[in-house]
Amino acid sequence: MAHEDMTADQRALLEHRAAVRVNLTNDANHAARTARWLADQAGYARMPAALVERLGRGPALLAGFVLSGLLHEMAISVPVRAGFGLPLLYFIIHGVLVAFEGTRAQSGRPLRGWAGRAWATVWLVAPLPLLFHRPFLAGVVWPLVGIPAEG
Repeated sequence: MAHEDMTADQRALLEHRAAVRVNLTNDANHAARTARWLADQAGYARMPAALVERLGRGPALLAGFVLSGLLHEMAISVPVRAGFGLPLLYFIIHGVLVAFEGTRAQSGRPLRGWAGRAWATVWLVAPLPLLFHRPFLAGVVWPLVGIPAEG
């Protein structure tokens, strides 16, 4: 296929692949090309806006976290047939926390500086046992790194 016979999306993808192959030193140029390609994809651009239009900003935000939680359930709980609901709960907690942060920011009291970093770190790390529950660790992670199973 000649370069001039390609669609704009195909050319952008080809440029992206070439940029990755030669390991561009100019990361900004690479990022700009990638962003242009993603922005041109109608599905990426329309889906979040349509969800916000139908549900409203807050519910759409939570729906995104719930969807992510369900996908993580399939990747983490389903393979070990245990721990159902824990990864979903992890993402629901984070959806509520992000909504709370947005409320604080809108009221003129955003979490910034060391307090914001501490807040993010605590809420990322503290509920990790919900995401990576013991059955998943024992059934998948520990055997992969050579740690013998308990029992």
